[in-house]
Amino acid sequence: TVPKAEFDALREAGWKVSRTGAGELRVVCMPHVTRETLRAFVADLDRIRR
Repeated sequence: TVPKAEFDALREAGWKVSRTGAGELRVVCMPHVTRETLRAFVADLDRIRR
């Protein structure tokens, strides 16, 4: 679960995230997503959650 403020901050940072019907964070990784992109996402999430 990601609080609304953190969810909004991820979107403001340019990440295309959404929520499931139950309200959890949804992240879809398509074939073109690289490990570098995943590392950048996790780094932004860590930064936002602090």
